[in-house]
Order: sequence, then structure tokens, then C-alpha cells
Amino acid sequence: MICNYICGFLAIAVLGSDPTLPGHMKNNLVFLTRLIAATIIARQNRFLIAENAYLRTEIAYYRERIPEGTSLRLTDAWRKRFARAAAGVGWKRLGEIATVAKGATIRGWHRLMLQGKLGRKRLGPGRPRVDDKIEALVIRMATENPTWGQLRIAGMLFMCLIAISPRTIAAILDRHGLKPAPARTTDWSWKRFVADHMDVLVATDFFTVDVVGWLGTKTYDVLFA
Repeated sequence: MICNYICGFLAIAVLGSDPTLPGHMKNNLVFLTRLIAATIIARQNRFLIAENAYLRTEIAYYRERIPEGTSLRLTDAWRKRFARAAAGVGWKRLGEIATVAKGATIRGWHRLMLQGKLGRKRLGPGRPRVDDKIEALVIRMATENPTWGQLRIAGMLFMCLIAISPRTIAAILDRHGLKPAPARTTDWSWKRFVADHMDVLVATDFFTVDVVGWLGTKTYDVLFA
């Protein structure tokens, strides 16, 4: 298409200057302009191919440094940039080459962008995310008390006037890589139990004392802590 435009402009420039040229000369000039245009476009294509190969090398370099399975958190501004760039590639081809997200996902970004909804805060169904302080408290309770399951943790939090469902607690533990209650006790030794509960442990013992009085000798048990 670009080649035809270039040829047309060159032909108009050449032929328009002298409309009395013989037919065979006009044909030769048209052929020459087409050849020049094709040479220019071929040179441009070589540069584009080389540039594309270099950019792909850079992408491969960065991808090797991202841990496998990592989900990239893109801002809405980047989603818009990817959506605009993808529209010129074609959705079928995009599904074959896209790596930052699935082709269908990027197409969805493009659709939302055209509708003016990309970046708009969603107010859909579902509960908001748990506060960071409460989530940290859940992790601490689960870590310091390996025998506590999600129901026990939910009950303890409810006693502190914090309402959170056992299912949400299970999701928090899973997100932080903590196993369910029975599995968390596999590495829970007596030494760790003492260390986790040092601030609430009390050591007690007793001894006996013989006391001589008017009525004879009596033995007293003395308890101390």
C-alpha cells in the first residue's frame, strides 16, 4: 500500500512535468519509480526487522529476571498503553505473542478503554480486603499458635470485637504460605512452645519444712512460684 502511494506521487511529479512524453517512456518512468519505491520500502523493512529483533532480545533479558509464576501488577496507565499498541497488531496474532498478559485480557483492556471504564474504581459485589493490621494479627496468631485452626482464630478475633469469617482467615493463611492447623504442628517442638509462651509461663515448686512445737514436730509444705 505504501509502495503504491510513493509510486503515485513520483509518477505524478515526473509525468505531470511533461505530458507529451511518448507512451514507452512513460512506462519506463513508471517502472523506475516503482523500483525506487520498492527499494526504499525494503530498506525500511530491514531496519524494522532488526529493531524488532533487538527489542525481543531485551524482552527476553527482562523475562529471565522475573521469577516464574510471578504476576505483574500493572497500573491503569500501562494497561492503556498495551491496549493501544495491541490494537494495531491484531487480536489473533496478539494471542500468540503476548507475554505480559493473555491476549484476551489485553483485548478486554482495550474494550474497557474505548468505553471509558479502564481505570474507573469498581464497586462490584464482594467484601473489601481485610485491613493490613488485622491481617498481620491473623498471621501472628497462626504462627504463635500452630494448633489453632481458622475457626479458633476467628473466635479469638471475635472476642476482640473483630468480625472476620473463617474462610477469609484461610485465604490469608494461604496467601502467606501458612499451612492449615494440623500441618503447622509438624515442626512445633517443646522448645518452640516454651519460646512462644515465655511471657505467660510460670514456674512453680514446693519444699517441706519440719517445725518443732509444744505438741511435737509438724511438717509444712511450702509452695513458691
